[in-house]
Amino acid sequence: MKTYTKILCLVALSFFVYSCEKGRPIDVGPDSDDSDAPGWVGGDKDLNDHRNQNDDTQVVKGDDYGDLYVLARHDDGVPYMGSLLVSGEQGDEIVWYPLVLAYDVDGKLVSSTNTVDGLISVEGVPYLVFDVNSEGEMQSLNSYFPKEVEFGRINLIRSPNSVLANGLAEAISTLTDLGEGDYITTDGSGRLVAVHGEEDWLINVDEEDDNTIDSPRENMAIYKELMQNGFDGELGFLLDEGNTIAAEDLLLLAASAYAAGSDKTGTVLKDEIAYTNGFMEAYNAEDVIALTDFYAECDDSYYKNLMFYNFRDYEYDRENTYRYKWIKVTTLDGQGSYNVDVFSILDKVIFSEKSSGTVSNLEGFTMACDDAVQVLEFIHESDLIEYVGESTTKPSL
Repeated sequence: MKTYTKILCLVALSFFVYSCEKGRPIDVGPDSDDSDAPGWVGGDKDLNDHRNQNDDTQVVKGDDYGDLYVLARHDDGVPYMGSLLVSGEQGDEIVWYPLVLAYDVDGKLVSSTNTVDGLISVEGVPYLVFDVNSEGEMQSLNSYFPKEVEFGRINLIRSPNSVLANGLAEAISTLTDLGEGDYITTDGSGRLVAVHGEEDWLINVDEEDDNTIDSPRENMAIYKELMQNGFDGELGFLLDEGNTIAAEDLLLLAASAYAAGSDKTGTVLKDEIAYTNGFMEAYNAEDVIALTDFYAECDDSYYKNLMFYNFRDYEYDRENTYRYKWIKVTTLDGQGSYNVDVFSILDKVIFSEKSSGTVSNLEGFTMACDDAVQVLEFIHESDLIEYVGESTTKPSL
């Protein structure tokens, strides 16, 4: 009986995650005795007043609902998958499901060293089987919980395609409105900046005349364009002579754009990146990997079509990225005098994760995104902190 119960829980979990992998609603209809859902849940979407309608691309977005959870993932973001044989009226069927990670009440991830009732291992990954209630919500098990992925401002990507398309057009207009001697560079967190007029980029940054791409919408549009087309699409001008952008900076620039599009507080998780890329189809023919590349036998009509950006060749090094980026900090001493000094970003910003050396794949890209978030938050927290540029030697005042 215990085995049968586990199988039922696994089936419930598999169907639940099937529904929520791209935010699909759980099929709990309004006629359910336990449901307080509005009439359009599980039924006619046209009854949903909150649903975004088609734009001129005829692609509907913004009508996907549901909780998305932290999964066990391979290095490139493909989720670890489990399968089991289920017998039914139509015969035997193999059901596939991604592995949802479990956390204790302190937010600590359950590992294979934990002694937890119900701990199961698939491909060496420990996980728990969570049951779901009538509302499709996962329930705690032995004081352990699944962890939801929070998207914050990133949810704007579920808007109609025209929203990001217009954002990209506006960003390009800003960046290409250059006069003689003007050029494009990046700021401390890696956001794109159009520099206008003669100036010493070190120390004497003319913020009133320079245009930084700081709109979350425009940055997410830049992110999507870079991930889909690199510098071979509409942003190829960034590599023009006189700008400081290099071809090898592609993914670091994309990570900085993602950071500028996300919340300025909190941390970025690799599940957030993986889900976001899926929503946006942020991959291209050369840099893509399919779930079936790992699980060739998976014939589930939904999972077999999942695609992920292939980060295998990407390497991120925090020290190399921020060691020679400088900030000017003004402080007030006990005598009422202001002191000004210049510091490396690396020495002042408190990063979310410890790092030593190179971090690769999706984990490295996620760290690049999160580091940029922390840098952006640090510089913006006070008018007395100012980014002053990049140089292999410390600028003198």
